[in-house]
Amino acid sequence: MKKIMIIAFGFLVSCSALANPAPFGLELDKATEKKFKDKFTESSLGVNLYSHGNMYSVPAHELGLSGLKSSTFIFDTHHKLVGVLLTLPKTRFDSLMSSLSSKYRIKEKQIPFVGTKKAVFTNGNAEITMLAPHLSFEMSLNYITKKLLNAFEDQQRKNREAAKQKESSAL
Repeated sequence: MKKIMIIAFGFLVSCSALANPAPFGLELDKATEKKFKDKFTESSLGVNLYSHGNMYSVPAHELGLSGLKSSTFIFDTHHKLVGVLLTLPKTRFDSLMSSLSSKYRIKEKQIPFVGTKKAVFTNGNAEITMLAPHLSFEMSLNYITKKLLNAFEDQQRKNREAAKQKESSAL
């Protein structure tokens, strides 16, 4: 009986480690656009350049995150949530770092005494990035699926190549 309990506990822990983050109760890559609209009052922000799905903003008071300045919820063409972008006061970095560290695995951490602070966490098929630029009063907290992150990086690479080609042809 004891072995069964240990195996069951291990299974639960391993399954939760594979689940995607669920900011505001909406699991990335699983939550639908309909579920989102049923839960929040949203304002359309158009179509996302990288996921080609709809984007929405939600009033800060509905999300219940202290100091939240803005939010963007990004969906893909299959109407699944693939990204949540948040803007908060930079003063929230340490408390959010503590909260996220207890829930997710740290992939990267750069927290100098003076300078830009950055932390990246992973869980399931997603990354959570906190970035507090040195000379800013705001920080970003982004929950993004690896698929959306890859699409963003591919587009950035294409843009750099196009700019390099344009510059080369101008010479």
